[in-house]
Amino acid sequence: MNLDLLKSTSNLKITFLSDINHCIDIQKQGRFKFYINFNFDIKLIQDFIDQLEDHEIYLMIPLISKFAKDNDPHIILSKQILVTKYSNYITINKFLMDQLDLFLEDYNFDNIDKSFLIFKYKKIKIKIN
Repeated sequence: MNLDLLKSTSNLKITFLSDINHCIDIQKQGRFKFYINFNFDIKLIQDFIDQLEDHEIYLMIPLISKFAKDNDPHIILSKQILVTKYSNYITINKFLMDQLDLFLEDYNFDNIDKSFLIFKYKKIKIKIN
């Protein structure tokens, strides 16, 4: 994997899966894993990024859940995001906070205190033809 590509993914701005050129082959096989963050703790977002494998790219779907249980309702905060170990956790946090604010405003909620931010993620492979 190209190191420049890895370092630029969700660094200065969020990189969405839909931003990737359609001439690139993306292999998304495999099971999703879950990373649970209580109450949007920025330190836990940094810990998530730090635990990703070097030279790999991941597809991530950010969710909000009241109790972080599989069968409970959840809210999807954005379309699919690409992240790597080199992604900027501050950029990701700002984006997610903006998405949360937009959700709260759109649905006239005051807040969603004591909720879980969940990253549903998996490693993907990108082949540039």
